[in-house]
Amino acid sequence: MTDGSYRFFLGRDDVGQVVSCGVVTFMTLPMAEDHVLAVELLWVHGGDGEVEDLVWRALIKFAQRLDFRGVVISRYSVNNEETLSNLLQGGAVEGCPVAVEELWLQKVGNVDPVTTAFCVDEVTGAVFRSVPVAAIGTRSYFIDVAGVEYESDGPLYRGDGRLNHWACNDLRDLARTVRARGISPRPREFPRGSDKEFEGTIAEQLLHQGYVGQGAVSLSASFAIAARYATHGGNRPAGLVVKVDPHKLRTCTRVFSAEGTLARACPWIPSDAWSQFTRIVQALEGDLVTAGKLMETWHEEAWRRAEIGLGSLLPPPDLVSAMPRQAQEALSSRSIDDQDLLRAFAVFEEFAEYAQGRIGSVDSIQLGEGGSDQVDTQRVDPMAYFLVFDEIHDAIGEARPDWEVGWDDTPYGYIAKTFRDSEVLVAGAIPAQAITDCYVVRPDGTRDDVAFSE
Repeated sequence: MTDGSYRFFLGRDDVGQVVSCGVVTFMTLPMAEDHVLAVELLWVHGGDGEVEDLVWRALIKFAQRLDFRGVVISRYSVNNEETLSNLLQGGAVEGCPVAVEELWLQKVGNVDPVTTAFCVDEVTGAVFRSVPVAAIGTRSYFIDVAGVEYESDGPLYRGDGRLNHWACNDLRDLARTVRARGISPRPREFPRGSDKEFEGTIAEQLLHQGYVGQGAVSLSASFAIAARYATHGGNRPAGLVVKVDPHKLRTCTRVFSAEGTLARACPWIPSDAWSQFTRIVQALEGDLVTAGKLMETWHEEAWRRAEIGLGSLLPPPDLVSAMPRQAQEALSSRSIDDQDLLRAFAVFEEFAEYAQGRIGSVDSIQLGEGGSDQVDTQRVDPMAYFLVFDEIHDAIGEARPDWEVGWDDTPYGYIAKTFRDSEVLVAGAIPAQAITDCYVVRPDGTRDDVAFSE
């Protein structure tokens, strides 16, 4: 063997007997500009499970020292396919996830065709599509589930019109009540029996948005959104909007931004895409079920395109014809055309390529004075927001036995809600002294100030 990129290894037991051996090399993930440790050959004496575990651990540590993305092995690499089956059944090794994938690989530097366990044909230095492989992800990702605190100076609003809930005679009576008492949070319902204060984590925010009490109160940075809630989407003849001073609020408690939390958890959503997504959701009249399903459909299509390794290289999809006619008409009435939709879809396409290893990281470029630029590379887990949603999904059903599955059954429903509502979450109660004004609002957009003396 003359190629220095191949390494031969032996594994011996306590008395020096060879119990495993193999050949490894490195291959490039050309779409990700990254590398994997490729196991071309692995022999384990008698299919010994303990020896297999030791081999995986050694290969993982080797790949981590090289800062490779992972270790890959195919059915053609092993002398006993049970070795591969045992690896896949475990689902993880040393905390590193294991999954079956087909990858675009490249053996850079090959001049003459060589045989490999990762392709049925001989390969050169050109990119090739691998056979199905077991891929062990060896790189540690930073998973930050903390909430982002709200730091803006702009006023906040809350809409309400539930007179029976507040035991009030009319909206002016409701205004007097909230000025005197403030606004209390919904008690924490999950975990059961917990009196822990709201800390604004992703899980807590999702549960709160799913109407599972977490000891928090919702506000919005948008008066129009608060008015929508006050009139119950136009189904009440009138409602009350309360204006809250964020400075006074922050002296009493912590305040979290749902938008900021989502943006940090999903770095694949570029900052300039927020206004585009918000525009689409608002054009759908705030219909979170339709908006959530629309984004979920885009996610599935982008994921499918990325899985076959072409993604954005394929012709653009026909997004409009796949929509319900009512959604098509709503978007068209707001002058949102197919090009607007394709720009939004491109975000999902980048996400799918990033999440499946086609893109290695997310870079933020900070432009400094005098031409000095700073590039911040984030290797975050692109699926963190979705993994947290999976964890709390069943909790929503347990806490809400009358739950009718709708927008809140998909993470994209919550993302749509965040785009729509400009939501801010307050830990605990909103004190009376933080409330500065009250307005009676109507579905036609008219409003009346409620004087503090009333």
